Amino acid sequence: MKLGQAFLLQLVTVLCLAMSLFAQKTRDFKLEPLSPKFSELIGRDAKLETVATGFGFTEGPMWDPAGFLYVSDETINKIFRVIRTAKRKQ
Repeated sequence: MKLGQAFLLQLVTVLCLAMSLFAQKTRDFKLEPLSPKFSELIGRDAKLETVATGFGFTEGPMWDPAGFLYVSDETINKIFRVIRTAKRKQ
């Protein structure tokens, strides 16, 4: 009986993990302006693009005068400088 329960628990864990990974890869983002002023700053045909991955929960972002983008990863309490080539530096 215990062996069956352990197997079921492992199966459920693997299925949940697989569903979580699948859900993360199929996310679709789009710009949805809430104010007409937004479209004066950002073109209506602007496309979102991923510039870096591998973060937990990010806050920010912030540009500095040198042209770098900084984000903070709240899950590990670190600040990263994002580089355009989809890389990040701590």
